[in-house]
Amino acid sequence: MATDTLPGGWVSASSSRCLPLTLSRLVSPLLILILNEDDLTPLDIAVMSNHVPMVKMLLTHGAMENPVYLKHIDQRAMKLVSLMSDAEKHLSQLQDVVSNGGPLNTVVTTQKEMDQRGYWEFKQKLLKRMKEGFDQARQPEPPTKVTLSVANSSSLLVRFDEPLHHNGAVVTRYKVQWSCHDHFCPLAGEQILDDLQWPYYEIPHLEQGKKYFVRVFAWNMKGFSEPVVSNPPYAVPSSWREVDDVKSRLDGKLEMLDNLFASIKNSRPADASEIKMKELRSSSYSPLHPRKSTMRKSLKHLFSASPKFQKTLRRGIYLSCLLYNEDRILVTNEDNLPIVEVDESFSSTNLQADFHWLMKVACTWDDVKSLRQDMAKNLSSSVVLFRSKLLQAVMQLQSALGIKDLGQFYHEATRDLNGSIILTTVHCVRDPRTVNMTHVKWGALNKLHKKVAWTDNSTAPERLLLTVPEMIRYENASGTPLPRGLYLCYLKLKSSVDLIRIMVPQNKPNVLPYVQVRNNPCVTREEWEWVRGISRGELPTSPPSEVQASFLDDLTESSQRLLKKLGVAADDATNHRLYDLEVIELNEDVSCILMLPPVESSTCGPTSQSSSVDTQRLSSILEMDMNLAQQALREAFSSDELADAKQRVEQVSHFQQTLDESWKAMRWTMDIIGYARDKNARVGLSLLTLTAALVAASSASPNNSPSSNHRCLDKISSSSDVTSLSCSDNGYHSDRSLTENNNAEILSVCATGEVEEVWTRACAHMGMLMVYPAYEMGLTNITCVTLHVTSQTTARDVVQRVVHHVNQAVRNKGLNGPFYPENQLGDFCLVAVVGARERVLRDDFQPLALQAPWTMGRLYVRLKGNLLAALERSQVTSV
Repeated sequence: MATDTLPGGWVSASSSRCLPLTLSRLVSPLLILILNEDDLTPLDIAVMSNHVPMVKMLLTHGAMENPVYLKHIDQRAMKLVSLMSDAEKHLSQLQDVVSNGGPLNTVVTTQKEMDQRGYWEFKQKLLKRMKEGFDQARQPEPPTKVTLSVANSSSLLVRFDEPLHHNGAVVTRYKVQWSCHDHFCPLAGEQILDDLQWPYYEIPHLEQGKKYFVRVFAWNMKGFSEPVVSNPPYAVPSSWREVDDVKSRLDGKLEMLDNLFASIKNSRPADASEIKMKELRSSSYSPLHPRKSTMRKSLKHLFSASPKFQKTLRRGIYLSCLLYNEDRILVTNEDNLPIVEVDESFSSTNLQADFHWLMKVACTWDDVKSLRQDMAKNLSSSVVLFRSKLLQAVMQLQSALGIKDLGQFYHEATRDLNGSIILTTVHCVRDPRTVNMTHVKWGALNKLHKKVAWTDNSTAPERLLLTVPEMIRYENASGTPLPRGLYLCYLKLKSSVDLIRIMVPQNKPNVLPYVQVRNNPCVTREEWEWVRGISRGELPTSPPSEVQASFLDDLTESSQRLLKKLGVAADDATNHRLYDLEVIELNEDVSCILMLPPVESSTCGPTSQSSSVDTQRLSSILEMDMNLAQQALREAFSSDELADAKQRVEQVSHFQQTLDESWKAMRWTMDIIGYARDKNARVGLSLLTLTAALVAASSASPNNSPSSNHRCLDKISSSSDVTSLSCSDNGYHSDRSLTENNNAEILSVCATGEVEEVWTRACAHMGMLMVYPAYEMGLTNITCVTLHVTSQTTARDVVQRVVHHVNQAVRNKGLNGPFYPENQLGDFCLVAVVGARERVLRDDFQPLALQAPWTMGRLYVRLKGNLLAALERSQVTSV
């Protein structure tokens, strides 16, 4: 069958068999008939016939339209007219042949001419239908849901959905334009998007700190739609770093590590083994991008002695390797994991330090042989001797299994009652053929797991086999990256004498407990300025922008979700803080804001993956060099040997100090530990202040209305089980009524356009009060009402709100009372109690104006005639 190449890389033929199988099922008869036209691509024909499924399939496979029709829309109509004229001409010729009684005398010729006539009649009808569709089609409606966000300090991200109506012709491309002016003249740039699988575009190479307006067009065969401006209409490429001029923790650090590695390599003794110099960033081990781990194989392994895998373990240290592929694990002929002996007479109490050093070596298994050769030259030190035995065991496993990359160590050793200790590496083998199967086999995990049962007398190999499923889950979870986005993470640790444990999720042990705030990891200067301003007490001069208000709302909602997920008690929730000195950027796609527990709790967190592997490699090499240098110093005899040994120790110490300094800058965990434990410094944005700022922002919004305000407050109330603002006996949230009471003035002033003045007043004097009812009410004695107030809120306002909401809470619980109607509210007063002293506040007194020492006490609402009620209730609540 003759074929020829069409524009766009497609092959024309008279049969759909030349098309990909997935496309041939969608190909219409029209495409088959016209596919031979040398200036019409399959996509052109699918577009003109408005065959939406086929258009999308063709675009997915990289099909293209004829560029002529993209530049000159009228050419499509002219082409259709030409094809219709050609079809009519052929039909006329065939009709003349039939009328003149031509070569239709034979049966074969008659059938041939009839088939040709049917072909051209069918083709003419289809072309006529395409022409009618083309004439009736119109330009598409604009794209929908066009959003604009900041991707980083030099680019913006625009997202969009397809139009609601294509107007008779399928949309095949979009156009994005951006400009520094809202009238889009002149343009700063534009981009045509013809890949409909990804309805977004990142606008690169923009000027930092400059406004850019963005709009998007949709295109079909009739041309471009009207443009639609993004929401928000403009954005400013920026970064949170600009607020306090914070430099990246990684600035220059990777180059520093490269230079340090070169210095270490050049300073090593002449008889030391060679450590390969390579670009650390590209050669580092990554569980997401594993290296090819197969070792060079030859016929030697067929004649070498079988590896001595341990069957019965005595007291001592052993090394094991868990290799798995899907639901199978690699075991010996005795159905045990491959286990080799390290040291049966090990008695040191410093195993944890040696284990941590071996974890560093596991970051780059290529260095095992060279490190082992250096250690073998001086085994008089007990530390060097034991670590040499560890590396010897690693090399035995590598040789026996035929792979170099054994994976990463499981964080806990397996122990039994006999004193056996097994250190285990875990690695997922993508291709089982890369493993030397001479002395091992693949076994089904579920069958092997059923053969053993956990008892107090279980041996270490049995316990190791029972722990395999947990190890595999741990490895899989550790190797799964977080999706792109901004996260709110919770930091908390439990420390002991020699160990610090970080709280992590069971299903994701390589990250902190988290919730996703949004799918955009970038925090802009505009957003972070608002957070830092609230934290520092700097008062904004205007209400928050739409971007700031949205970010504030996202943070509040995410904080509530995270605390609820962790089951944090309501009373403890408001004492938590957001770490506001920086946004932790784990990589280009993932960043996080940290939530810290109260100051009394210790906190810590994990490190960034971007350069930790490089540093671990250098650290393992330097630690070995230091042990060897110190041992050489102890063994030095002559003055020359002593001087050389001292110089070497000082040199390695200098290298270690340089590494520590560079690593300290990247290890943000140490900064946060000191930050969180500092009881004197006023640091962090408390969740109480964050919630109050959200309410104030809602109140001062120029679009504020009772309905919108209720939605904001309802949202806070709905999450009250994690923020101590709960409708329970222990306290309930009464934002709504108090804000309604105070918003009467705010709404009337906003109507006159004095938005900035209202916002300043609300922000400068907003606060939260916790008020305890000290009268008979039918609820428990520790009931507390939390109120959002301003400087204009009086003691009488507080009394009315407290009594009103206590009445409402009693009714909601189905209790019989007592209830206090409006005419009895004058019998109540607001008092402040500190110790055994009480101060009655006047009705027109503003509680936020209280001064020390009364700010250290509590507020109570009591009946004016019951003078001791507040003092008595104070003693109860204190207990």
